[in-house]
Amino acid sequence: MGPLTGELLCENSKKNMLRIQEAVETDPDKLNELMDLFCSAPYRVQQRAAWVAGSLPPKLTAPFLPRIIEVCRSFPSNDSVKRNSMRLLQFSKIPEELSGLAWDLSFKLASKREEAIAIRAFAIGVLHKLTKEYPELSDELIALLEQEAPYTKKGLLNRIQNTLKALKKA
Repeated sequence: MGPLTGELLCENSKKNMLRIQEAVETDPDKLNELMDLFCSAPYRVQQRAAWVAGSLPPKLTAPFLPRIIEVCRSFPSNDSVKRNSMRLLQFSKIPEELSGLAWDLSFKLASKREEAIAIRAFAIGVLHKLTKEYPELSDELIALLEQEAPYTKKGLLNRIQNTLKALKKA
């Protein structure tokens, strides 16, 4: 384990996360180390690395999108990884070659009622963004959102209603 592991584990606070984020944004070696931890560290380290990674600017995380999608698909039990992966995807330009994987992953997470609200909300954001690039997918997303709306909590219902409104306008 590298020096970043110790920094992530020393204190679980926003102050520490922001300090690490600032260091990672200016040092490519630390960025690579952070993304390695995000993708393959033990649970607690991975969880904290995901928190930092989820707050990074999209231009820094863009080269890591294939790994981020793969990790999110293969670590179904770590909510932090799923939530921050969806957050990253929601704000990133998803390359065409990853669009299908991103759609499938996001659709799966958005439709699982047992997933945390934040994970589902970010996944809906990813799906909505992809429909702007691929409008033919809009009907599929509308059907999912209309199916889920009656069974969801208020926090997610707001995201669903706003997304449906935007999709029906387009």
